[in-house]
Amino acid sequence: MITIKGGKNTFTFCPDHICREYPAIIPAYGVMITEKDDKRSYAEVLEGLPVGDTSSGTEASYMSASAKTRDLVCPAWLGISRDIRIFSAGFRGMGVSHLGKSMHCTDPWDVIQPYFHSEPVYIPELNEEPARYSYRMGRGMGCRQNVSRELDKGYLPIIRGCVDDDAVKYHFTIFAGLEYSRMDTADIKGTHYIIADGRCAGHMFTTEQQELYDRIMEQGSGDEEETVIYIKCEAENVSSTPGYAWFRSAVPTHRVFLEEGSVIHDGKKGFSRYPGGRVFCISKLDGRPLGSTETAVFLKPSEKAVFEMYIPHRPVSDKRAERLFETDFGKKLEDAGNSGRKNWLALHVLYFLRKGSVTCSRQD
Repeated sequence: MITIKGGKNTFTFCPDHICREYPAIIPAYGVMITEKDDKRSYAEVLEGLPVGDTSSGTEASYMSASAKTRDLVCPAWLGISRDIRIFSAGFRGMGVSHLGKSMHCTDPWDVIQPYFHSEPVYIPELNEEPARYSYRMGRGMGCRQNVSRELDKGYLPIIRGCVDDDAVKYHFTIFAGLEYSRMDTADIKGTHYIIADGRCAGHMFTTEQQELYDRIMEQGSGDEEETVIYIKCEAENVSSTPGYAWFRSAVPTHRVFLEEGSVIHDGKKGFSRYPGGRVFCISKLDGRPLGSTETAVFLKPSEKAVFEMYIPHRPVSDKRAERLFETDFGKKLEDAGNSGRKNWLALHVLYFLRKGSVTCSRQD
């Protein structure tokens, strides 16, 4: 192999594959490689190429290639800094998640699934199967992909999106935060490094590390509060006639909960519970407890309805759920935005410090 170094125009070729009949041409660099006795000029070689020969076309780039590929979709991953308790947020027809011991694709529901890094969260009430919660904004999955989404301001760990359900549009905001604390650096304890490593796929411990991991796990998680995924959806009737907005609060997807009565929804409190009493979802409609798991709201033209749903990483007690119900979504959103901006700035400062392009001074 021979490498020709030309700054950004560096390239490599195999001399055994070069011949007069089929010279190598790189139009973007203005380069031609042929046999030494080939007296033709660069322009003459280009003129002699067969019509439609792709080698004389525009050099391939990421942008030109991506325009011709399938529009791939995937779930969004949400969490807080230095903590392995994260959430997969998928939308109808998008993403992959665990269902039982297998992977589940192209779900017709909107889905929230908690993880410890790459490991699903196994729940005793589900016979130690992975927790996975299905919910719905709007009438459900149809023949077209009607969900759009993006990161707030293009970089913050907050999903902004819309479900275009014809007469009614559902504008949603989703992010992860702490159960009750602010996400200032002092309040984020993070995950012990040995636990974070042990929850990852393919980890390899020494004997001492395995003993430390087992000892910490036996002592319990020590998590005084859970991470929580916060969801707010504002439905608006954009048509000129009355219509209905549809909401379905989160329910476990696992097969045992298809049985009637296996999940209890307390309409007076807006709590969804497992049979043992632990709360896995807190739901509101226009600031009040959601009366039933599935709800249709009558809306006149331009009227709106606001649906909120909070799902802790693991189920919590009634007392903690009551405190979570009183959470101000707007304040939590502001907290998540401030934390995201700090982390983003810290990463950029670290990058420039490593490049030596920032000088820091201390002022007492």
